[in-house]
Amino acid sequence: MVGELQKYAIIKAERDAVGDAFEVFIGPALRGSEGQFFTPRNVVRMAIEILDLDIDEYVIDPACGSGGFLIVALEYMWTKLNKEAEKKGWSKELLAVKRRELASKYIAGIDKDSFLAKVTKAYMAIIGDGRGGIFCENSLVPLSEWNSKSRQKINLENFDVVITNPPFGAKIPVRGDRILKQYELGFKWKYDNKTKTWERTNKLQDKQPPQILFIERCLQLLKPSGRMGIVLPEGILGNIENGNIRKLILDKAELLAVVDLPSETFQPSTATKTCILFLQKKPTSSDTSKIYLAIAKKVGHNRRGKAIKEDELPIISSSYKNDNTFNIDRFFWINRKDIIDFDNFIPRRYYPELQKRLNDVERKGIKTISLRELKEKKIIAITKGDEVGSENYTNDGIPFIRTNDIVNGIINRNTKQMIDSDLYQEIYKKKQDLKPGDILFTKDGKIGIVGMIKEGDQCVIASGITKIRVLNEIKLNKFYLFAALNSKIVFDQAQARYVTATTIMHLHNERFLDIKIPILNMNQQNEIGNKIKHIFDLKSEADILLEEEKERFLK
Repeated sequence: MVGELQKYAIIKAERDAVGDAFEVFIGPALRGSEGQFFTPRNVVRMAIEILDLDIDEYVIDPACGSGGFLIVALEYMWTKLNKEAEKKGWSKELLAVKRRELASKYIAGIDKDSFLAKVTKAYMAIIGDGRGGIFCENSLVPLSEWNSKSRQKINLENFDVVITNPPFGAKIPVRGDRILKQYELGFKWKYDNKTKTWERTNKLQDKQPPQILFIERCLQLLKPSGRMGIVLPEGILGNIENGNIRKLILDKAELLAVVDLPSETFQPSTATKTCILFLQKKPTSSDTSKIYLAIAKKVGHNRRGKAIKEDELPIISSSYKNDNTFNIDRFFWINRKDIIDFDNFIPRRYYPELQKRLNDVERKGIKTISLRELKEKKIIAITKGDEVGSENYTNDGIPFIRTNDIVNGIINRNTKQMIDSDLYQEIYKKKQDLKPGDILFTKDGKIGIVGMIKEGDQCVIASGITKIRVLNEIKLNKFYLFAALNSKIVFDQAQARYVTATTIMHLHNERFLDIKIPILNMNQQNEIGNKIKHIFDLKSEADILLEEEKERFLK
């Protein structure tokens, strides 16, 4: 049996065989309670290649799971060691000794799950040791609570490289003053509207999701100039409400790279949208004025977990090292000073293709104006819809319009969701005050879908839809505004600005207001607007004729 097993090389497999085994046998239990998802091997390899570990660098994964990151890190360092052995003419025996020394001296891992810690130890032993650096501890508690062996091996500001995919989720919060007070992110923060900056208060949070504390713990573990790569939910990198996290990151580290991963990355286990953030702790030892950003579309498997040929991750790591010799426009560099929009780290925000159409318009000398400026000048008014609650859904009554119910600019009044007519009359008719000519813009789920209320559209709009009403038609033709909001210029801006909260895309109102539209003179606006108005008039007439035919048929 041993002879047969020796034919297989676990370390050379494209997938993490041990991690895959856990997904099959104990994955459902972990997913239900601990927020742990094993990282695909190609994602791990890309991260290790971007960090480009040296053979004398001390590496740790503080949420090591089944050891995937550590195994690939060790393999990468051994490859460099093999090249050094070849140059220096080492014997096989000496190389074997050096490999064991490297594994035992420079690899460390922590996991609070004792079973996973044991598995990582066994995994390390199978491939050539390093098990002495694996410990079962809670990485987030004070280090004084660890056992003495763990404390002897692992200290803060002791590591050259940190690489990890921490557990994340609001359902597994970290509580307790003794833990939270170790972290600046364990305290509440407030945003100063005057200075446009975040400030930490002296009041502790009641709880905090683990992924947030792991960011700061990883930075604490690093030596000055140390590097880290961490898998995080996209929301942390872009949510306006999480701006304090990004402020702390920028205070303590420089951005090296951000890789935007598609939602398929961790499927079929979870569709959570993630990115990998690469940092270097200050003070930095190299030029960090430029940041590498990449948007991956294909990751070697589909939503069902089935392998596919297309995998852009090896290209991304190679592009990072070789300054994008592949000429793929989704892999690009920006200057540090170009980080804008509440310190938004999401690569999509800076994707040149999504800026191109607006830039082209402005280059031609066509004036543009933001929705914020139109609102401040009282040319338009903007309000959002409501969530009525599923308990108020009925089989008939008033249509409850959600993002999927706006198609080709028209409101689908035959939606499956209705609300009670009495509730509509009592609350929502006056509150939402929908009138013909009001423009609807979707900001949740499907971003940037535009519709218009026409004669006969009696409905209630959901909270993921914003209503825009033109207040001053002397300065802005409402049908022209509909056309402008429906343009690719605006759609691209919306696509650049949304953030995925776990699995649902959301465009924050502050970012929505920053969207710009081309503003033409009134003659040009009216010419375009009259064409759009004619289309809506025809649609309204068609609705009336259709209703008349329905009534005639019933008679």
